[in-house]
Order: sequence, then structure tokens, then C-alpha cells
Amino acid sequence: MHDAAAPWAEASSLLASSFYDFLNEDGMTFEEFESRSIAYGHAAIADAISAALERKDRSLRADLPDGCRVHDKRPKMLASEVGDSASATAASAMRTATP
Repeated sequence: MHDAAAPWAEASSLLASSFYDFLNEDGMTFEEFESRSIAYGHAAIADAISAALERKDRSLRADLPDGCRVHDKRPKMLASEVGDSASATAASAMRTATP
């Protein structure tokens, strides 16, 4: 298991900077601030999920077993708890026929 403390700290710091900017808007109540922060956070998580899925897809395509090839690439949309996650490509592998 890897240490996830550093990436979480970096992500939290980046979100905190954006949330701080929300606080500087005049007339925003705490409830509005919280709702906007949650929406922004969910969008950021959905983008991160998409990036992770694309990274995994590239990894799987780079390490296909002998005799397999990618036969299908197309955009995909995944509905998740935090929002829609779009993947640039989804690949399927099939074993090629041998004579």
C-alpha cells in the first residue's frame, strides 16, 4: 500500500485555494459557500475519476497478452455519485484468430 498523504495534501491545498476565493465574494452565506464548495469538489473528483480511468485504460492497452489487439475505441460516459465522468477512450481486446 502506498502513502497517500502527500497527494491528498496537495489536492486539499488546491481545493482550499478555490474555496477561499468563494469566501471573498460579497454577500455569500455559509450555506451558499458550502453548496458551491461541494459542487466544485464533486466536479473536481469526477474529473479525477475520468483521468484515472483513462490512465488505467492506457495501462491495460499497453500490456495486452500475445495475440490480443484493441478492436474497439470509443468515448464513454460513466454516471457516478459525484457527477458524470467521461473517458476519452475505452478499449476492448480480443484474441486474433490463428490459422
